Amino acid sequence: MYESDNIKYLDVLLGSKSISDFISSYFLIEELASYDMDLLELVENEKNDIEKKKIQLNTQKEEIKTKKSTQEKTQIALSNTKLLRQNYISKLSVEEQAIQAQIDEYNRQYNEIENEIRRLASIVTFGEDYRGGEMKWPIMGHYTITSNYGMRVHPITGVYKLHTGVDISARIGDDFTAMANGIVVKAQYNGAYGNMVIIDHGGGVQTLYAHGSEIIAQVGQEVTAGDVVLKVGSTGYSTGPHAHFEVRVNGEPVNPLDYVQIPSE
Repeated sequence: MYESDNIKYLDVLLGSKSISDFISSYFLIEELASYDMDLLELVENEKNDIEKKKIQLNTQKEEIKTKKSTQEKTQIALSNTKLLRQNYISKLSVEEQAIQAQIDEYNRQYNEIENEIRRLASIVTFGEDYRGGEMKWPIMGHYTITSNYGMRVHPITGVYKLHTGVDISARIGDDFTAMANGIVVKAQYNGAYGNMVIIDHGGGVQTLYAHGSEIIAQVGQEVTAGDVVLKVGSTGYSTGPHAHFEVRVNGEPVNPLDYVQIPSE
């Protein structure tokens, strides 16, 4: 049958020389037909798989083409932005360039400490649950707010951005105290915040104290609400002596006055 294309199954059966030959041929033809059906089904499945893969490849090809186009547009936009910025800076006076450099450095240091705060927030130091207790006012005897939490024009850089804490008028050397029980996770100088301390209170809650004249607390020290952690100063980006404090939840700044009340004088 495979040697001659024009031979059919019926020809083979009718060409049988005996009943046993007929039965034997019938059995073989049945096996062959079953094999052919399986083969046809396999070929059909393979053909369908190839079509599906072809569609998937075409889809992926289009996605890659779209991503490449988007990437190219983004690259062009970044290049244009960089060029515009360079042109802008080149037109500034020497004094203006110095101010711009100061703004850039402030933003760099601010972003650096923001990333550090978020990193510290991801580390469970004082427990998975909040254990700080009721928050207390951190600068006793001083209750005048000179800059509240919220959007403002920065007094030094002139940039309109979020003021992430509360500023209280105070004297250099005044005690700056922990607002709640916790453990000190950072105590060092930062170009933007000056001498600063960060305390973890558990449950993703942190408090930050900045612009101090002297750091009192040490990293790893367990403190109680009211313990002195910093001395008021005017270090970092500051226009004068004041106490700057923040409340952070999972690294994100929130309004401190939602968590602590100003004592009545």
